[in-house]
Amino acid sequence: MNEETLVSKGLKKHFGGLYALNDVSITLRKGLFTLLIGPNGSGKTTLINTLTGYYFPDEGTISYEGKDITKLGMHERFKLGIARTFQIPKPFLKLTVLENLLVAARDNPGERFIYAPIKSKWVDKEKEAYETAMNILEQLKLDHLVNSESSKLSGGQMKLLEFGRALMCNARVILMDEPAAGVAPFLAKELFSVLKNIIKNLDLTVLVVEHRLDLALEYADYAYAMHNGKVIVEGKPYEVINDERVIESYLGKRSA
Repeated sequence: MNEETLVSKGLKKHFGGLYALNDVSITLRKGLFTLLIGPNGSGKTTLINTLTGYYFPDEGTISYEGKDITKLGMHERFKLGIARTFQIPKPFLKLTVLENLLVAARDNPGERFIYAPIKSKWVDKEKEAYETAMNILEQLKLDHLVNSESSKLSGGQMKLLEFGRALMCNARVILMDEPAAGVAPFLAKELFSVLKNIIKNLDLTVLVVEHRLDLALEYADYAYAMHNGKVIVEGKPYEVINDERVIESYLGKRSA
């Protein structure tokens, strides 16, 4: 049984009289590619924002590895290992692929004014960061682009680079907002295949919000469907997508 990592219970978040989240409970587990689906306006992005601390819930709780983190801010959750990626990636375009990962490395003593002149204080950490970055790039299948400027990457490669920066920051839970958006279908399939392998190899916890279900479903281990701020179905991905309630949420209720 995959271990629980990030768990929400009874989350509610409203903006004026609109409940963007209305009693949302989900459980994310280690080693699983979890898919979150639903029509526009169903509350998916608000859920990601609330799980990562950009919003605080009006009601409900969030726990990480059994610890209540409901009142922790975004930076505090990030330090625990909870990160997110965005629909539109924003790498440092003039830096190389490798440099984009290296700048994300944490706790480098060479960045401290007092230690910077003393090479012996930071050289080992620099080597460790380089080796970690190269390992990540190899798993992402970006190692052949290590010295390329990130501005020259395809959309899918930029999405993978953003995922790699999260790994470089020691993230163990990564929430992804539409990684296939703007990516050609055959490249999107490769992207999901790479993500699936890394999730298994590193025992990560990953939640993916995605509209392109034809591309994502075959890679997901588990799925949640939302509508009008609520989770309406959860379970095996193909069972979820074929559930009558999910079909109605996308297409509207069928006439008799």
